[in-house]
Amino acid sequence: MAADEVRFGVVGLGMGASRCGTIVSTPGAKLVAVADLNPERGKKVSEKHKVDWHPEYERLLDRKDIDV
Repeated sequence: MAADEVRFGVVGLGMGASRCGTIVSTPGAKLVAVADLNPERGKKVSEKHKVDWHPEYERLLDRKDIDV
């Protein structure tokens, strides 16, 4: 990780899906993982942005590689 890079996880991919696009287009920000109960939506967003998808938000929160 670069010293000035902030690593994000997004929970809920209704409105959160558009936030993922904002994160990946922001210099210094890196989308690391997403969480959503809906497998279709979770897989779609994770494949689009090449990040991990978790069906349970708790698994995302337990990750040590996410800052925000």
